[in-house]
Amino acid sequence: MYLDGGAGLCAEVQLCSDERTDHQATAITRTVLFSDVVASTEILHAHGDAAWLRLVDRHTQAVQSIVAGERGQLGGFLGDGFMVLFDDPGAAVRCALRLRETAARQDPFGIRIGLDHGSVLPYRDDWYVGLTIHIAARLTDRCRAGEVLLSDRCYHAARTHATLPPVVSASTTIKGVDGQLRVHAITARDARSNARDELSADRQADREQHAVRQLRPTRRSQHRDQRPAARTA
Repeated sequence: MYLDGGAGLCAEVQLCSDERTDHQATAITRTVLFSDVVASTEILHAHGDAAWLRLVDRHTQAVQSIVAGERGQLGGFLGDGFMVLFDDPGAAVRCALRLRETAARQDPFGIRIGLDHGSVLPYRDDWYVGLTIHIAARLTDRCRAGEVLLSDRCYHAARTHATLPPVVSASTTIKGVDGQLRVHAITARDARSNARDELSADRQADREQHAVRQLRPTRRSQHRDQRPAARTA
């Protein structure tokens, strides 16, 4: 997870403060999910507009099917990403994991997903505004490919509704939000094993080399093995 910046996706989320609604909005509690395709510009440049359109169309159909299955509400399409709202935070996390697994299986790209849980305000045409949406977008910017990043309040809300995979927890800051924000990452391998037990590539290589050394006979044992066997009477 990236904990030191990122504002690309969040730049697409605008509050439109100069607009006025014709009714008094009432805050509602929702879990907000943002998904984003990683390195989409590079993929588009490599394969061209027509191929990219086919990829996006297939990905969009998969997203719509999964979101409907988890009873989510699509709140916006952001080029190659989506905003989805859920009444149930557990369903939001399940949806995030299903989206990630589907993209890994059928798409030539990775996706990253950020989630927050809190109050939002209905705006117009099934669009919503609020700090919860901005935090979810910021968290998405911090993700690596294949990572699902939950805010602390989303993590604890989801735990009351579903059993979550192991997470890696850390503290970070969000631009415009005071203080530290506790976040919890579910990486691609965390869905199968405890991330705290994972080794980096370098440490794994060190362990493999150590195992080889353990199997290799020492020089003394080699000389001993080469000595002729003692004659028996």
